[in-house]
Amino acid sequence: MSSVSGIYFSDNYLSGPIPASIGNFRNLVWLDLSGNYLSGSIPNEIGLLESLFVLHLLGNNLTGVIPISIGNLTNLSVLFLHQNSFSGLIPPMPTSITVLQLSHNRLSGPLPESLCLGGVLTLLGVINNSLSGPMPSSLRNCKSLIRVRLDGNHFTGKISEAFGIYPDLTYIALSNNRFYGEMGAESLFNCLTNLQQ
Repeated sequence: MSSVSGIYFSDNYLSGPIPASIGNFRNLVWLDLSGNYLSGSIPNEIGLLESLFVLHLLGNNLTGVIPISIGNLTNLSVLFLHQNSFSGLIPPMPTSITVLQLSHNRLSGPLPESLCLGGVLTLLGVINNSLSGPMPSSLRNCKSLIRVRLDGNHFTGKISEAFGIYPDLTYIALSNNRFYGEMGAESLFNCLTNLQQ
């Protein structure tokens, strides 16, 4: 089993925790356990999957914190953890992340300062959590962004300073947060450059 590169068990009736032995699949590139009834927390051993490119755990009953060991996955590009009951802070993400979907959980605290340090993040979704604080500087300068959904949190900051220039942005949702200030012509242009193209 150590040579397995893909596990696709989505949309079944699997229950119980994700076993710590998942860390033995060192050549795993794609892990999809979405749409099941898995419970408990993500084992720290997930950080041993150094070849992992896609991780789909959405639509389960997973709880606890997102393990810091996910930051060890230097090849991880797509991370889907939405529609669970994760709580606590969002840990630093690998700089290789292009798609990060954490919506509909119970996450709190700020977005990680290192969120777009790799300069490749294209999609960010954190809808309906309890996240707060200002936008991290790495996100303000993240020109790779195409789609951003921050609605339903407690983010703060002056709207004209919180966001930068996103040349490829096609969708941004900021509803139900605590942004403030005037949205002048320049900041409006910076945020919405390509929305009408």
